[in-house]
Order: sequence, then structure tokens, then C-alpha cells
Amino acid sequence: MESIKLTNKQTFELIPMGIDTNIIEKNRKFSFVSNLGYGDIEEAFAIPANISKIEYYSASSELLKTYTDCTSLKAVTKEFNRQIEDGVFANVYTVTLTID
Repeated sequence: MESIKLTNKQTFELIPMGIDTNIIEKNRKFSFVSNLGYGDIEEAFAIPANISKIEYYSASSELLKTYTDCTSLKAVTKEFNRQIEDGVFANVYTVTLTID
């Protein structure tokens, strides 16, 4: 599974098509599965130093891209029992970050 790694080394497994950038609205959304609680997710992404560099990795752990334009946490949502693949359901967090 593809993943992202925050500056503080926390890693999150992305769902398929788990990154969405909207240049007009100046935000980027990361959708992922995690065993962490809502508060822990919010805390990890609310610290500007943690999101100043977000690395995006392939399923084979190859660095694909580094995002350095994320500035602040805008929203955290949790969707329960979402279908992420054929026949695969999971609780999915979506973190919306403001970008420069």
C-alpha cells in the first residue's frame, strides 16, 4: 500500500487514490487508514513542523514525491466502513491541509 511519512517519522497507509490537491482552494487532502484515534491524528497533523515535509512512498517503499508546501491543518474527518477496494472496507481518515 502507498504511504506518507511526516517530518516526525509517523507513517500513514494511503487508500487507493488517497491524495487530492486543489490548487484553486489551496488545500491538499490525504486519505488513509490508521489504528490511531481521532485525537492522535489531529495532533500529528496540527503541528506545523510535522507537515512541513511530507514524503509520499509507493507500495514498494520507493520515494515518489516530497510535499513541502503544506502549512496548516484545515480539517480531519473520519468515514466509517468505507469501501476502499473491491470487498475491502475500513475506517478512513481524511486530513485536509492548507498549502502555499
